[in-house]
Amino acid sequence: MTDTRHVTAVHEVRDEYVDTKRSPASTAVQVAALFRPELLLEVEALALAPETAR
Repeated sequence: MTDTRHVTAVHEVRDEYVDTKRSPASTAVQVAALFRPELLLEVEALALAPETAR
C-alpha cells in the first residue's frame, strides 16, 4: 500500500467478502512505490477450501 489513508477503505471492502466474526489474519505495509506507479495496493492471498467443496 502506498498510502495508509486507504486502510479503512480496504478493510471495508475486505469485510464484504470475509466472515467478520472470524476475520483472517492480515497485515498492511506501507511502501514508497509499487512496480507500476499508477497502482496503490498489492494483494497476496491464500485460500483453502474444504474437501466437500470439490
